[in-house]
Amino acid sequence: MKKLVLCLSVLLFLSGCTYHQQQVAAVEGKTFQPDKTQRIAVSYNLVSKRINYVETLYRVLWLETKTSSQDFSGVWSPDRELSADLASRLHQQGFTADSVFDVVAPEVVNAANDSLAADCLTQASGDHPAMPGVKLPPIADFFLADRQNTELNKLTGELRGKGYRYLVQLTAMDIYGAALGFGAVGISAFPNARVIDLQSNEVVWNTPLVHGEDFQSGGGSLKALEVDGMAKTRAGMATSINRLDFAAMWGLAPPQPH
Repeated sequence: MKKLVLCLSVLLFLSGCTYHQQQVAAVEGKTFQPDKTQRIAVSYNLVSKRINYVETLYRVLWLETKTSSQDFSGVWSPDRELSADLASRLHQQGFTADSVFDVVAPEVVNAANDSLAADCLTQASGDHPAMPGVKLPPIADFFLADRQNTELNKLTGELRGKGYRYLVQLTAMDIYGAALGFGAVGISAFPNARVIDLQSNEVVWNTPLVHGEDFQSGGGSLKALEVDGMAKTRAGMATSINRLDFAAMWGLAPPQPH
């Protein structure tokens, strides 16, 4: 199963970055089909603040895969921006949604994100088989069972007090960048998505997702993803988040064509 992570990233790019999202059932024993008038807070947390590169080199008699990683924590702080992108997408689909950064003090959000990130690294399901030092995400049950996180409970408590019904929380370990050939590069992320019912403080919907985007880089250099403050990476993440079809996944509308 772990070996599929890298393959899925490359296949996503080669298929034009379309991802057919099917309606995903709610957590067993829970009911989730939100009213669009109910207030939703959203958060996107990137655990490692790192982009992992995959490049296939064509040799005479074989293919060689080259991997590397780049920490961008000093260049770009993604959580606030990606949370705003996620809120914008839900707005487009008719939901009443706000980024957690717009309704709760940043120190509360950052403390919850940092605590969850530390737990994700501790509970990682293993090391990436092709990338030394890269951790694979925890198994899905982790996101159902970590409700005792003190900092997260502070965040959910404040949201509840402000009248929010749900917290939609996406958590990705890192971003992947791939050289696709013919001058194209692509980015992808594999977040776990869950919905916390703030009235019961329980997870009522939970599933892994994938989103990505590809573009011409002028020579196909992966370093193009880092220039101008990670501009191409940021644009690609925003564009691909904008294709996530929550209305369809939550059973409120048929899937939208991409």
